[in-house]
Amino acid sequence: MVLQEQGGMRLLGFRHQEMKQGYLRKVLVLQLKPQLLLVVMLQGSWQLWEKQLGIWMVQMQMILVRKRGP
Repeated sequence: MVLQEQGGMRLLGFRHQEMKQGYLRKVLVLQLKPQLLLVVMLQGSWQLWEKQLGIWMVQMQMILVRKRGP
């Protein structure tokens, strides 16, 4: 089941675990190509996590765009 799709990437799984003092642990399973899965684990505060994921998604999109070119 695809939860979200953006720029050729598919989010297949997501797990969210709250830890003490506002810290979070998140695990994402991304499908970059039909045979290529990437598992990402992030932990930290919610604001830090959003910033890390935002930067990471932008970097991944740049890599995917570069690879599509000639």
